Amino acid sequence: MSSSSASSSTAKSADSGRRRTSNPIWDKWPSISIMLPPQGLNNRQVDQRCFTYCSQTVRGRAQQQEPWCRSICMRKVFRHEVRRAMTMHELQDAIRAQERDHSTFANIEPSVAVKYKLPVEGQPRRSRNSGPSSLQEVSDVDADEDSPSPSRRGLSSNEGDEEKVRYWEPGWYLWSTTSRWATQEQMDMMSRDLKWQSDWQKYKDNVNDEYRRRRPNGEDEADDDGKEQVQGPRIRQSFPDLTENTWLVPVPPPHLLLGTAIKNYMVHTFKLMALVQGTFDDGRQQELCTRMWKKAQTREPWTVAQSAVNKVWKILSEGPPVDEDGEERNKRGNSSSS
Repeated sequence: MSSSSASSSTAKSADSGRRRTSNPIWDKWPSISIMLPPQGLNNRQVDQRCFTYCSQTVRGRAQQQEPWCRSICMRKVFRHEVRRAMTMHELQDAIRAQERDHSTFANIEPSVAVKYKLPVEGQPRRSRNSGPSSLQEVSDVDADEDSPSPSRRGLSSNEGDEEKVRYWEPGWYLWSTTSRWATQEQMDMMSRDLKWQSDWQKYKDNVNDEYRRRRPNGEDEADDDGKEQVQGPRIRQSFPDLTENTWLVPVPPPHLLLGTAIKNYMVHTFKLMALVQGTFDDGRQQELCTRMWKKAQTREPWTVAQSAVNKVWKILSEGPPVDEDGEERNKRGNSSSS
């Protein structure tokens, strides 16, 4: 008896405990959950897509020729890729500048722009022909965001107004090539950030410059004994120049292109609509309708309509008018045919 009563009391206490800890009834109602994806470096959004297609012929395979290839990539550069955190020294300078301007500290942004040069295929044509060293003289990092960058000014530190050096900016870029070696390199770059890509481009430029310096005439410099005059390791091979078959251009969003085209095409229509809207606003359209209504109540519109109907009926019943010369020509033509 005692054991059964104890077990029943334990069960009742457990049931009462479950009733006390039960969730509210509105927790059982249907709800909507909003999940925000991570931003910055942990963003799972796709930032590059590449499409590559190649073809080969029977003759090309027999002669061991390179396959015919085309590659197209769409690359989106996010804002965090071209910005970095502000150092304490830079933050203090920004605070002092805000104090001098008597402005609020809310305008201070805790990050600054980082300028990474575009690869050689993204630079102007003149910079490609002048050699990689002409692009290296410009600093890769421009920490001062307030001062105009070379890409925004359109000037580089070594060429002034003659040439522009282009940098990565947030937005879309279109890359295309006809070289399978450039395609292979692009696939490798898809696992690297902009800083690593910039360092890799610097390394290639340095190797090519060193190769040109050691082989000005297309062969190694050597003295009579066969020893190299230039000390240091020999560079027997340089990186191939793929800029003639590769290009990289920034692309604005498609809706901006379409909107601009429509706006330019409809500019005169917009002006006409603005003029018509102005006539409605100042009451000229209402005045015109009032005058038309008053004129319709008179006999003049009916007189004009009756005259037009009579003229149309006369043309239909009598046929088109023929002049005297035309009648004579018709008679001569009939007599000659008979």
